[in-house]
Amino acid sequence: MGNDKKVAATAAAKPEKQKKKKKGPNKFIGFFKKIGQYFREVVGELKKVTWPSRKDFLTYSLAVFVFVVIMMVIVFAMDTGLTTLLNKLLGA
Repeated sequence: MGNDKKVAATAAAKPEKQKKKKKGPNKFIGFFKKIGQYFREVVGELKKVTWPSRKDFLTYSLAVFVFVVIMMVIVFAMDTGLTTLLNKLLGA
C-alpha cells in the first residue's frame, strides 16, 4: 500500500510533456493529406446514397414547382392588396 502512494506522488510531480508543433514544410504535407482524406470520405458517402429514379425525380420536381407557383401567387396577392390599401390610406 505504501508503494501506491509513492507512485501517485511521483506521477503528480512529473510535469506533463507538451506536444511540439510541427514547423516547416511537413506542416503542409499534413494539410494536403487531410484534404485528400476528406475527398475520399466524400466519395465513399456518395456511393452509399440511394438516388431517386427518373420517375421519382420528375414527381418531386413537379411538386416543388407547384408549391413555388402557389407561394408566388400568395405573395403577389398580398403585395398587391397591401399596396392598394396603403395607397387608399395615404391618399396617393
